[in-house]
Amino acid sequence: NIYVEEGDRVAAGQVLARIDGERARLALAQTTSIAKRLDHEAQRASLLLDKHMIAADAVERAGFERDAQRAAVALAALSLGKSEIRAPYAGVITRRHIKSGQWLSPNGLAFEIADFDDLVADVPVPEKELAGLRTGQPVAVTADAFRGGEFLGQVERIGAIVDAASGTANVRISIDEADTPLRPGQFVRIAIERERIADALLLPKSALMMGGRQPEVFTVAQGKAHRQPVVLGGEQDGWVQLLGGLAEGAHVVQLGQSQLSDGDAVTIVNRAATTIAREILRSTP
Repeated sequence: NIYVEEGDRVAAGQVLARIDGERARLALAQTTSIAKRLDHEAQRASLLLDKHMIAADAVERAGFERDAQRAAVALAALSLGKSEIRAPYAGVITRRHIKSGQWLSPNGLAFEIADFDDLVADVPVPEKELAGLRTGQPVAVTADAFRGGEFLGQVERIGAIVDAASGTANVRISIDEADTPLRPGQFVRIAIERERIADALLLPKSALMMGGRQPEVFTVAQGKAHRQPVVLGGEQDGWVQLLGGLAEGAHVVQLGQSQLSDGDAVTIVNRAATTIAREILRSTP
């Protein structure tokens, strides 16, 4: 008999299927009955010994027989227990490999169970990024199947060795949200928050010119374009942290800057889009 189907949520120890165990049930009933009789005989022998009506070795034999039969009962119960397939832990049935009437081999696969409450993602992280990682760091998890959805997690474990072939170490991420729609086997993207800068001066990455010795941008002041070297920090979602070279409120050119020269006349069309501002920067590997 099979009691669960794919997609069913099961509790730890729940019976998933029962194999025909009629022989085992009969054996247990028989050994239990014999055990009760031998237990009664052992008690009776003890009473007879008190009345000096039986030898001590007879009482000892009765006790041995009783104990041996109790062991037989335990073995019969164990055999009957093996006729039931139980869930080793709570989870969801993801695959059912058996059907009613099927002959099962001793080590055959019957069910697959996934614990959706303890989802983890194993991520290969380049060795150069490992130094800034620590357990407990916040993680943002996204998946193409749930566009726009972001799920919270944290670094659970950092691998102790680096794979020589790939130059990466395995980092395990635990998903914090119990009711997440994420499923085992799904591919996800991981952003590990290494540092949070609450008052970072941010510059659009599209404004950068990287051809020289250091990054440069074109600023606009009093209707003129001015080439300006800048010092950069971390980056996030198309923005880079500005550590030096520009002040808050400066206007930068984001489009067509490669066609400009120092001193060219420029008209600002969208001031909000070109203004350097302070925001929260979450630095990720």
